[in-house]
Amino acid sequence: MNKRQQIVIGISGASCSGKSWLARQIYNISPSKICIFEMDRYYKDIDYVKSLEFQHDNPDAIDYNKAFDDFKKLMYGEEISIPIYDYESHKANGWNTYSPTPVLIVEGLFAFADEKFRDVMDCKIWVEAKDSIRYERRMDRDIKERGATIANAKYRYEHNVMPAYSQFVKKYKEYANLLYINNKFNTFLYKSIKNLINLFNEKK
Repeated sequence: MNKRQQIVIGISGASCSGKSWLARQIYNISPSKICIFEMDRYYKDIDYVKSLEFQHDNPDAIDYNKAFDDFKKLMYGEEISIPIYDYESHKANGWNTYSPTPVLIVEGLFAFADEKFRDVMDCKIWVEAKDSIRYERRMDRDIKERGATIANAKYRYEHNVMPAYSQFVKKYKEYANLLYINNKFNTFLYKSIKNLINLFNEKK
């Protein structure tokens, strides 16, 4: 196996805090040199997930071993194919091919939940936003992008998202070494990340 050469950035936070958005902003710094590895591509079988308390918002819903096996290959220079998760059918709906890049971003609600992933992250960013902002974003996303009704989206948020955040997700904040307050665009942190990536690329 080749020596690891990438820088790994982890991005986590509450549902609809803006994790994917921030990952995309960083990606846009240098698209040819950055890859976003999404943890929510690795949900376990839907029948098992439905048996869990809080279902998809329970950290046990993710197959971390499979995810890390794939990520490790990417990290050491191998091309991988990962599932495209369909949020309406809750099944894999095709595959995407990812190629190794100098910067790898691990993004997701449970990006910090597994020690194997935390151990390879050079930088861990926690994204935070006001409860009211996260609620509005979640309702808008679930209705427009995931086929939920208003009543269903509200029920999920109140009975799964928020209690799961309090019980499981919130504690992962302690692993972060950078905090991104995403109530509005934070240029200072964004520039810091950009400088970190540029510094790494200069050393390559």
